[in-house]
Amino acid sequence: MNVWNPTTLSDQASFAYLWIANGPADALNVVQAEGSLCLGQDGESFDWLVRVDGYRKTGCTNYLCPGFVQVHRQISLGMVLNQISIYNGTQSDIKIAILRDGEWWLKLFNQFIGYWPQKLFYYMYGGANMAVWGGMAASPTNELSPPMGSGHFPKDGHQNKSAYFKQTRIWDNVNFVDPEADKLVLSATRPD
Repeated sequence: MNVWNPTTLSDQASFAYLWIANGPADALNVVQAEGSLCLGQDGESFDWLVRVDGYRKTGCTNYLCPGFVQVHRQISLGMVLNQISIYNGTQSDIKIAILRDGEWWLKLFNQFIGYWPQKLFYYMYGGANMAVWGGMAASPTNELSPPMGSGHFPKDGHQNKSAYFKQTRIWDNVNFVDPEADKLVLSATRPD
């Protein structure tokens, strides 16, 4: 995942995320690992989010609710990422993965950071049936949205100019595989 530091106001946010889920819409189980930016941070931070009831009542970010078991001694959730991509300059990428080995493990910078115990989930015992890589910008309806990533589209020049995900792969319980092209869905709620 390419890391940027877009400008946001106090009531805005900009995210890039890896999102995996399983279950019915009203009880969707979700694990989301994201780079997020909100005003007041010196750089983009790395966060996680867990929901088990379709975004109704449960869930929280980082360590604000019980569940995530930290195993790495130096890399933690909510840390600020200080190496940021520069438009038309040096790019900063992070490697991120969510893997299942009985528990749901978070891997960042090729290091296992910790895991979410399987007991947190109702529908993800057999794995996830959906994986999403994407971005989101949030703003009140009366304000212009903050940029996602660099704020530039790939058509402006992908190399060093727009945010990206690369080497996106799915673990099929045996190997890492490329997502099947006929199962990929491109979605943009506000393409402009």
